[in-house]
Amino acid sequence: MQLRILQIIVASVKQDTVVILTKFLMLNNHSTSSIEHIRDVFRQKKQLFSRKRQAIVEILLSHNKPMSAYEIAEQYLLDEGKVIAPMSVYRIIDTLISLDIVHKVHSINKFIACTHLTCQNSHGLLMLFICKTCKKVYESTINPTMLQSFISNILPNGYHTTKEPLEIQCICEECHV
Repeated sequence: MQLRILQIIVASVKQDTVVILTKFLMLNNHSTSSIEHIRDVFRQKKQLFSRKRQAIVEILLSHNKPMSAYEIAEQYLLDEGKVIAPMSVYRIIDTLISLDIVHKVHSINKFIACTHLTCQNSHGLLMLFICKTCKKVYESTINPTMLQSFISNILPNGYHTTKEPLEIQCICEECHV
């Protein structure tokens, strides 16, 4: 953990002090329990949690906004000192999405780490509230009972919800003036 923080600080020296501090705080808040949980998920699914996969997860955990594959690749270069092709990022992201570790924000074609990583409960339909101004995303869910009511009262007969998140465009408290 300390080596990882040091790598991020060294890679970010050219950037603002605020960026360095933010990354340090974000990694400390998420990294230990989230990364261990993700490692367990990979073990249970008999998949390899490679260094590249871990680096991509850490990048997404350390940012509070959704990121594109190209932004992730750029951050990977800063953090790891190595180039990763955006197509490799997409393949890794696909794996992370299939394991419910990352969500795709379809309306802006970006990705965000799940905020319920260590929660063991089934939450129903995923909702992503996306600020139209700053693009920050808040993750929430509709509980299964409300979801059933929603489906039976609103959706026309014959339509079914998918695993894709329900995206709601809004304006966050910080941007609301």
